[in-house]
Amino acid sequence: METKTKPGNEFIAECRIDPTNLQDAYCRLPADVAYWGEQYADACARVLDTKQSSEMLFGDLFGDPSFHVRLEEKLGKKPTVDALKGAIEQEPEYIAAREKESAAIVSKVRLRCRLDALQARRDMLINLGAQVRAELRGGVSLRDDEESNNRNED
Repeated sequence: METKTKPGNEFIAECRIDPTNLQDAYCRLPADVAYWGEQYADACARVLDTKQSSEMLFGDLFGDPSFHVRLEEKLGKKPTVDALKGAIEQEPEYIAAREKESAAIVSKVRLRCRLDALQARRDMLINLGAQVRAELRGGVSLRDDEESNNRNED
């Protein structure tokens, strides 16, 4: 389940809106949301999978008699529950599992940000569409108002 993300700059460029071609942006938006939503769902599944793997490894090590014996030899006495937990958290295999879990969480957050950007794009398209409809009906153009204000300031 590898996420096929585009580099940040490429995605940012895709989120830009060409006001002269709103129809294309409207038509493409559902497919973009579906694609990135699927990527986000996969990222959520990876977070759950890596979390479960970390927890299972923790449980396996916690219940492993040979791990207990090694720790007892190292400490010179029977390990306490806290000593066991601390030793497990320092095991390279457990550290690697937690790093994978952290990477999965970061990927999930990045994809959530992409979905949020698409939502903002959707909102902007709705606003631009309303503005264009108002202009076509002979309503006030925000661009004309801005140009008029800029001329008045000069």
